[in-house]
Amino acid sequence: MECKYVGSVGGGFPSPAEGWRERSLEISEVLQEHPESTFFMVVRGNSMDEAGIGDGDPVVVDRALKAEPGSIIIALLNGGFVVKRYLVENGKVVLASAHPRFPPLPVTSRMTFEVWGVVSFVVKSVRVGHAQTLRARLAQVSRRGEQ
Repeated sequence: MECKYVGSVGGGFPSPAEGWRERSLEISEVLQEHPESTFFMVVRGNSMDEAGIGDGDPVVVDRALKAEPGSIIIALLNGGFVVKRYLVENGKVVLASAHPRFPPLPVTSRMTFEVWGVVSFVVKSVRVGHAQTLRARLAQVSRRGEQ
């Protein structure tokens, strides 16, 4: 997807649009450090709310990145995908949610566990009332890809 890049914007006081000019920017180049191993997934549930990842949010997942303690990851856990914060405590892996209702989950030898990828970006709409529209557009694009 190509869009127009016009520069940076101040988050505090207004600044003159000095040197303003449009340039083309391929947004996928910004979101994909490793294009061949980068995927989009849509998060279901609210266990990562306090990390800024809500129900229905698309995330960019890079399978080439190494999970570091503190990374938000997509894990394959007992045959299903979960999004959690990857922690190592006393040499043991712990998967932590970012919501007080969901306790940390220590990974044990009885579980099948694999770090599937590292979440590198969350794609969000901040337009009032636009979240549903974004979800509908994602569903439409997903269905088109399945045909």
